[in-house]
Amino acid sequence: MSALCDTLVALNLTLGVFCQSADDGKAVALPEDDPSAWAITPPPPKPEPKTPQFPPVVIKEAAPPPPPAPTPSPAPVVEAKPEPKPTPPNPYRVALQATLSQSRLAPSTGFSVPVTSTDGKMELASLTPPGVGTPDMPPPRTQERYESDGKTSGLPVDNSRIIASDRYIHGNLEKGFNSQLDSASGGELIIQTSRDVFGYHNRNLLLPKGSRIKCTYTSPKKQGVSRIGPVCYRVLRAGDRAEMRLLNASAGDVQGHPGITGEVDNRFFEKYGTAIILASISAATRVATAAAASNSENSPLGNIADKGSEELSQKFSEISVSVTEQMVNLADIITASQGTRVVIMPSQDWYIQSIGDPQ
Repeated sequence: MSALCDTLVALNLTLGVFCQSADDGKAVALPEDDPSAWAITPPPPKPEPKTPQFPPVVIKEAAPPPPPAPTPSPAPVVEAKPEPKPTPPNPYRVALQATLSQSRLAPSTGFSVPVTSTDGKMELASLTPPGVGTPDMPPPRTQERYESDGKTSGLPVDNSRIIASDRYIHGNLEKGFNSQLDSASGGELIIQTSRDVFGYHNRNLLLPKGSRIKCTYTSPKKQGVSRIGPVCYRVLRAGDRAEMRLLNASAGDVQGHPGITGEVDNRFFEKYGTAIILASISAATRVATAAAASNSENSPLGNIADKGSEELSQKFSEISVSVTEQMVNLADIITASQGTRVVIMPSQDWYIQSIGDPQ
């Protein structure tokens, strides 16, 4: 039985109570308590680190170097100063002083002559009668300005509220124009500023964006003119509606060129189209008359038709010449659309008053 149970135990199989030994039912007593099993032994102390032993360092003081031997100082050499040489007098200054002194002396006071002193300098000796003092010499004259002619500048000006004539005012055309009708016929330009215009010295807003400027213009009178020159005469400020009149400012394109241009119609068909049509009709009449005359040669009707066609062709030629003379001098038509960018150039300074300025 035990051999079978051992085999089953080896195969990890059990048959319950069949393979239990007889001693399994007995109580197994525990061994007596060992107090050493519950004692806590402290860990062994860590070994102290060993400091390396270095040989002692011995610092020996170096002996100070011997003091240098004193070098004998050379005896000071006293240079003999040469005696100052007398400077020769300036003959021009001597002559000028003599002339000035003679011109300032009264006839009764005597006169002065150049005399050389003991140190070699030229001096003026005054020969005056007894009791008369020596006149004072005039101070030397200094040049205050250049000898050439010049202009004097003005004093500095406060330009904080001035739009000077060298400024540009940018704007756009509020409405388009056609040069067939100028300002005398009812045409007028209105330019609306597109940028704020500030003062020169600081940030005073002088002409706000959106201000309106009224201008006049004339139609071109000559053939080949492709620009018109508007002249602006009134400004209405945006916001407070302050106005400025009699400006006489010119306007130009966005690059600063004087005058405004746009689409140019040279009217070629109006100038030469009528003359070409009349000349064609005259030539067709001649051809038709010549063809009719060739069919009826030496007949009275053919001769009459030939003479009539010749007269009709001549009349057409005269009419075409007259029409060409009238239409050839037609001026070109310039058309600019709304929103065209322009630049206004003041011809004089504009002073923008503030509310506190005296009227």
